[in-house]
Amino acid sequence: MTNESLKTLEHLERLVQKRNGERKFIKIDAAEEKYGIERRSLYEVAQECGALYRKNNIVLIDDSVFEPYFVEKFKVEEDV
Repeated sequence: MTNESLKTLEHLERLVQKRNGERKFIKIDAAEEKYGIERRSLYEVAQECGALYRKNNIVLIDDSVFEPYFVEKFKVEEDV
């Protein structure tokens, strides 16, 4: 691959990262492990907050939207 091609690919990667901003997509399997809840509940909560994306057979969750919603919805007040 030529240097020009590599520069073009690097430039495209930077544009995509810039366009996506802070979005961080994770697969539903990884989200199950991260949040420790079953798939059906995770799916419902992600759909409720607008963080669920489906493409063919792949289910992705926008973690930058889901995490703050999840923390706020299920936060447990600690007894002091």
